[in-house]
Amino acid sequence: MTKRTRKDWQALIAKQKQSGLTQQAFCLQQGVNPKYFSSKKREHETSPQDGVKKQSSAFIRAAQSMQDTGCNVRLVHGDTVLELQNATANYLLHLMRGLA
Repeated sequence: MTKRTRKDWQALIAKQKQSGLTQQAFCLQQGVNPKYFSSKKREHETSPQDGVKKQSSAFIRAAQSMQDTGCNVRLVHGDTVLELQNATANYLLHLMRGLA
């Protein structure tokens, strides 16, 4: 088993993305365990890099500002589009709670 540094893994992950091969095919070609590669790739996607932490979730924290002025919001999920015009933060808060 080859001992790789963080930079080695970053380079290997980038090489796989550029190769156009599936992870499985790339790992077989490189002699890397596909499950271990997936684990390292996930680790690199969710760990701090260059001082910036990547989000491991599609969710973000929203905070209400002191001004509750309306804004236009467009939510897209697959073929579904929801457009809200002049929606206040309070309205969006209640909408999200209702959808939860």
